[in-house]
Parts: sequence; structure tokens; C-alpha cells
Amino acid sequence: YTNYSQTIAVTSFDSGNWQFPTLAIAGIHQATLPINIDVVPADVSQKKDYNDIKDIEEIVIGTNPILIGIIASIALFSLCMVWLFMSKRKHLSMATPVLKSNQSPWQWAEQELNKLGQPDPYSALETKQYYAMLNIISRTFFTLQLKEKNIQLTTGEWMVNLNKIQGDGAIKNAFFKFLRLGDSVRFAKYLPPSYENQNAVATVEQMLQNVSSLQENFHSNSQPHQR
Repeated sequence: YTNYSQTIAVTSFDSGNWQFPTLAIAGIHQATLPINIDVVPADVSQKKDYNDIKDIEEIVIGTNPILIGIIASIALFSLCMVWLFMSKRKHLSMATPVLKSNQSPWQWAEQELNKLGQPDPYSALETKQYYAMLNIISRTFFTLQLKEKNIQLTTGEWMVNLNKIQGDGAIKNAFFKFLRLGDSVRFAKYLPPSYENQNAVATVEQMLQNVSSLQENFHSNSQPHQR
């Protein structure tokens, strides 16, 4: 005769009676008998590391002076950072200038652009202020040239207004690209390479000069002809 044996480890988290079904082996006509197993609860009365499930307990919320102090410090620090940001933003603002006699908006903008020096390519703060001043000079020029206030407009809204101006499409597209780049520098902390900083001034100069020439030609053509 032949003996077949198998060791089975059984783990159960529920007590009760379990039954293994009969087992049939190829070549043997007679199947095994079913196996019954009784699982009884384990005795955990002597185990110190066993903890039973407890009911939900209500938590009494009290005042924690340390936590209140930490929250107050964070709030004070946030207010200081907001004030510092607004102070820097106000410092970079520019009031609408009063043009001198026989001075055109383009001549004023050209003087302001010449005052700007190239920023340090490794200084994020100087680069951010650099693009902020280019944006302010451009907006101030268009306020003087077109007699339309645009300081309160977002970049997208301003670009929609500028798109109505007739002129060189390539120059206008380059100026729009500069505006998007300036937003990335000022708000997304993007640090462009040095050649893009140099191209930014040239792009602004071309756009402002082009608009100034268009306006001068428009006004000259609008004058009545003398007979």
C-alpha cells in the first residue's frame, strides 16, 4: 500500500466549524473522507499586549496656549510678508508723468528705457524688478499715447486692447511674447538667460516706436487740407 501525507496550517479569525471537502486522487477510485475542524476562541486572558475594542470617547477641546502662540506667530509673519510685497510693488509703481513742452510719449519712454541697466543674470530680484519696470514704462507710454488707462488691466485684457492697433504683425507678436515672459518672471519666478533680457528692451523699443509712428501718421493725415 502507499501512504500520502500533507501538513496544512490553518489560521482563522472567526470561531466555528469548518469542513475540508473530499479529495480525489487520479488512479484511485476511492476518495478521502471530509475533514471537520472546530475553531474555538483563543484564550487571551493571560496576554498583557491584548487590548479589546473600546467605545468611542468624546474629546474635550481645550485651549492650548502654545498652539495659539504658534498660530498667532504664523499669522503675524504672513501679514509682514504681505506688507513687504505691497511695499515693493508700490515702490516700483510710476505715476503718469507730465510731458515737457514738445516732448512726445515716445521721447519720454525712450529716456526711461535708456536709464535701465542690464540686470545681474544670477539675481532673481533684479530680473523681476527689471521686467516690472519695462512693463510699467510700456503701460505708461500707451496711457499717454492713446489716452487710455491700462494700469488696472491684466496682461490678457491689455493684449486684447493692443491687438486692435494696426501695425507690423511681427513686432506686435514679439511684444506679446515679451509680456508673457514678463509675467513668468514676475509671478512664476522664471529666470531667463541674459540674451532674452537684452532682447526685451529692443522688443519694447520697436513696439513703442512703431505705435508712435502710426499715431503721428494718423494725426498728420487727419489734418484738413488748406486751400
